[in-house]
Formats: sequence, structure tokens, C-alpha cells
Amino acid sequence: PLFDMVGLFANIAKLFFSGLLSKLHFHVARIRIKVGSPDAATTAMMYCGICTAMKPVLMFLDKYSNLHGMKKADIDISTDFLSEELKLDLKLGFSISLGGLLGVLFKVAFKFLVGWLSIKPDTQPENKNGGANHKGADGLSKGTAKKEETSPLPSSADKVKV
Repeated sequence: PLFDMVGLFANIAKLFFSGLLSKLHFHVARIRIKVGSPDAATTAMMYCGICTAMKPVLMFLDKYSNLHGMKKADIDISTDFLSEELKLDLKLGFSISLGGLLGVLFKVAFKFLVGWLSIKPDTQPENKNGGANHKGADGLSKGTAKKEETSPLPSSADKVKV
């Protein structure tokens, strides 16, 4: 059951994080990038590369995540030919509703319970034929004869007082 438990915990973790990320909402308030370098040509090339890279990144985030506030966000990418370094100013936030979080937790708890019960080992031992032990009216398992115990030494219960 150890391998089954590891598989169960891996599936539960995957379910939890995928459910949590689907309920998580990102808010963009500010993205400001100032491009600068010691050389003006390098600054222009970096500016072009950053502008080209930002559009697909923002489109990807908008399509595959719950990204809010892009229309109200302060997005500014500019060059600074007097500076010798790249400056980045971000203000991002995230939120999740209580109902969304509780829904994910209940779903994960139910899946865990179902998985735990499906891999829980049986408490009754099985007989040689592969079936579970079923006791008859005499208290013996079906297919077994009553055997008397014989011991070479008498026990204290076998002694008779005279």
C-alpha cells in the first residue's frame, strides 16, 4: 500500500494546485520598465526586444489565467539613455474567494477519502483458496475440520486436584 499512498498523495497535490490556480485571480496595477545601458545602440536593441516580448507574455497571461485590471493598469516601457541599468517597477496582487477556496478543499478532501478507502488493506486475513474467511455456526471456517491440540507437556489446566 505504500506505493498506492504515494500515488494518492501525488494525485491529491496535483488536484489541489490545479484547482487553486484556477480560482486564483491576479491583479495588475503597475508595470514600469526603464531600459538603459552604457551604449545607446544596446539600449535601443534592448527596448525593442522587451517591447516585442511583453505583448505575447501579456496575451498568454490574459488567456490562461484570471488576470484582471489590465485596462486600468499603468503599463509603461521607456528608454533612459542617461541611465546605465535596467529598472523594473511592478505592482501585482492576487486574490481568491472564500467560496472558491472551500470548494477546492472539499473536492480534494472527498477525492482523498475515496482514494484512502480504495487502498485501505483488508482487516480479515484470507484463506488459502483466496476467499475471505467465513465462519459457520460452530465457529470454524468453512472447509476446515476441528482439530484437537496435542501437546507433549500437560498444561496447568489439565491438572486435576485430588
